[in-house]
Amino acid sequence: MKERKRILGRLGRILGGLFLFLALGGEASASTPCPSPTDSGLAVTRFSWSFDARTLTGRAEVVLTNLGRRAVKTPGAMVLAYDSAGKELNQVWGRIKASSLKPGASEALVLVMRLSRLPDGVKATTLEELGGT
Repeated sequence: MKERKRILGRLGRILGGLFLFLALGGEASASTPCPSPTDSGLAVTRFSWSFDARTLTGRAEVVLTNLGRRAVKTPGAMVLAYDSAGKELNQVWGRIKASSLKPGASEALVLVMRLSRLPDGVKATTLEELGGT
């Protein structure tokens, strides 16, 4: 009788674990990542960077162009500065003045950031609506 209880208890734990594994595994496979606007068409078509060592200020001029077929809502850009190890020193972002950018249109954006030193690398990326593209 004692042996039977032990076997049934072990079998119950195995079946319970199997149920959890299948239930959670099914949830993970049913989850899909959030779609990103891959057809956005928003691009950085010109970028320039200058750094003033006296004031430790970086200035980026970014030209955004809509290369897509639809208007881009609230377009903008983000500029990130890095050290030689790839650690982010600072970032700045901004939006163009217009609420959207029509297909074929371009708009310039000037972004200024304070830094503790001269960065080893600078990167620019586009922003659309609430996220990056």
